[in-house]
Amino acid sequence: MLSPEQGTFLVKQARKVIESQINKKTVPEFPCDDWLSLKRGLFVTLHTFPEKELRGCIGFSEPCFSIKDATMRAAVAAAVEDPRFAPLKNSELGKTVVEVSVLTLPQKIEASDEKEILESITPKVDGLILERNNSSGLFLPQVWDELPERKEFLEQLCLKAGLSDTDAWRAEGTKVYKFSVQAFEERTPCGVVAAKDVGA
Repeated sequence: MLSPEQGTFLVKQARKVIESQINKKTVPEFPCDDWLSLKRGLFVTLHTFPEKELRGCIGFSEPCFSIKDATMRAAVAAAVEDPRFAPLKNSELGKTVVEVSVLTLPQKIEASDEKEILESITPKVDGLILERNNSSGLFLPQVWDELPERKEFLEQLCLKAGLSDTDAWRAEGTKVYKFSVQAFEERTPCGVVAAKDVGA
């Protein structure tokens, strides 16, 4: 578990990395603290302010990188590489809030039928990863705010994974994993950072 101070640091560093990328300046140095070398799954999410519309979200579901490297890579990718959006412009920095979500290790849901799958999922707490054949999709727990029902959450996750069948989550061979997050977000651009309650 990260402390509030550590979460605040990550959000502020993510913003500095984004600003450096957009303005083609030197990326800020990270301190050599031990916790930054821990490997964790991590996502950086950008929202417009004050509308709170999604502006970019990229990250890593598995602990492939250290917290330091994951923050740097995800921040850059969320700002300029998310294929759903045009690259963030310097003029948008003052109208964009930054959120960093640090993931627990995904755990496979072992269930024999649809009912068990649904009962294994806790809304507003669990993020989900769905894998079928060579397709995969991920929803952070924050997505429950938009999709509060378990079935709808899974159906939309199938679409996120690029599957045409929204019932694919029920099919044999589909794998579903759950995880939780610690999320930290700016209340206003460059403003106070607070832990976001997502049940972690």
